[in-house]
Amino acid sequence: MLEDKLKDSRQSNNSVLILWAAIAIIFALGGLLAARLIFYPVSSEGQAHGADVPRLEVQEIASNDDGVEKTPTPSVQIQYDQPEKGRPQTSEEERIAFKAMLSEYDSSIKNLVEAPEFAVWDTFSHARFFKMKGQIMTDVGAGDYARAREELAELIQQATKVIGKRDAVVAESVEQTKSALQENAPQKALAHFSRAKELAPHSPEVLALEPRVAILPQVVELLEQAHLAQVQGDMKGELAALKEIAKVDPTRSEVKDRVTTIQNTFFQQELALHLQKTMTAIEARRPDVAQKSLNKAHKMVPKRDEVALLQREIDILANELQYNALVMHARECEAKDDWAGVLSCYSDAAKINSSSVEVASGIKRAQTVLGIRAAINEKLGKPYRLSSKVGEKQALELLQNASGIFEISPSVGMLAHKLEALLKVYTTPVMVRITSDGKTFVQVKSVGKVGKVTEKTIRIRPGRYTFEGKREGFVSKATTVEIPPSGKTIVVNVVCENAI
Repeated sequence: MLEDKLKDSRQSNNSVLILWAAIAIIFALGGLLAARLIFYPVSSEGQAHGADVPRLEVQEIASNDDGVEKTPTPSVQIQYDQPEKGRPQTSEEERIAFKAMLSEYDSSIKNLVEAPEFAVWDTFSHARFFKMKGQIMTDVGAGDYARAREELAELIQQATKVIGKRDAVVAESVEQTKSALQENAPQKALAHFSRAKELAPHSPEVLALEPRVAILPQVVELLEQAHLAQVQGDMKGELAALKEIAKVDPTRSEVKDRVTTIQNTFFQQELALHLQKTMTAIEARRPDVAQKSLNKAHKMVPKRDEVALLQREIDILANELQYNALVMHARECEAKDDWAGVLSCYSDAAKINSSSVEVASGIKRAQTVLGIRAAINEKLGKPYRLSSKVGEKQALELLQNASGIFEISPSVGMLAHKLEALLKVYTTPVMVRITSDGKTFVQVKSVGKVGKVTEKTIRIRPGRYTFEGKREGFVSKATTVEIPPSGKTIVVNVVCENAI
């Protein structure tokens, strides 16, 4: 008994399911029929292809061997009946006109009135427009394009008015939001923006405002920090706060202007400080310190006239100090009998001030001392030349010239005394005994003839001499002998021994 009841219950449920499936198929075919009526033109006989009403045939329900009913896949066959008698007929022009208006609706109205946010603005109109659109589709299904077009025109007209009112409210909310942003009023800005976003969440203008509204509380806090710093005279703190604002909200032109003003103020203050330090260092006669400060100012404003003027003053001061230092050093060198140093310092000073009498005199004095010193050293380095008359004369003249600078150059005086003593030694004759074979003719080159002797003593000055011997039928002989400045007698033997 229980099994029979369960079986009856299952058969009843399956019947309900089959009924609902058939209803769903009928609605689907109705949609297909509407689309066919829109997109397929009327035939040459004047009948609308899409105006036929489909007839559905569904197979009977089969049963399984176990007695449970099963629903096979419905077999749908669409048949188009002839239009009913007296039904209005559509024309190709009406269908085309309707399609054009529907295209206009789809492109400019549909997405606006069918969007969820439109229901937020006007729930009644949102539902009414859907109902109107359903009626239009019904008329299209019936092939009445003229009526469908009239109804669609009414829908577009009413929707345009409602959308216009909605857009006006959105525009007002956007303007109020912008005003609140300018007033730095976060709560007011958020309230107006929320209304605008609620009604037009995809509006580019609304989306552009969203980040500014979101960061407004942070911006207001930073503005308060900047204002407090400004009141306290803390320009660095104010600048730091304003820079943070510029980072989070680059659209605030007034903040950028204030940042520029503060930065210019700091720039001018820093420049004035460098210029002041430069002038102070010039007054203190410290060109090195002045140049460091001016270099910083030059980096900031390389073409400013005051920078160029201060650079000239630094150059003049530096040259003056360098000139004085060179002259001072030259004097110190002169006191130390360092005449090479004297000449170097005065020569460098002449490059700075060539018209200085002191410099010119110092250069001439140094050149004189160094010239005499070099000449004396040369004579001392080649003492044998002093033994000649020419060498003696040159040495005496040199000693005469040196006598005038003994007071300013003690070292030259010492050298002169050495030369004088050496001159005396090399101009004092020494005894030289010449021996030979009595057949060789002997002479001393540049001194005189000795003759054919076996022995002869002569007096000559110390130095280097050449003794020559000649004999007929024999090879001549020449012997160079250095005669030292000493009291001993020097023996020189000259004999021609090799026969030709």
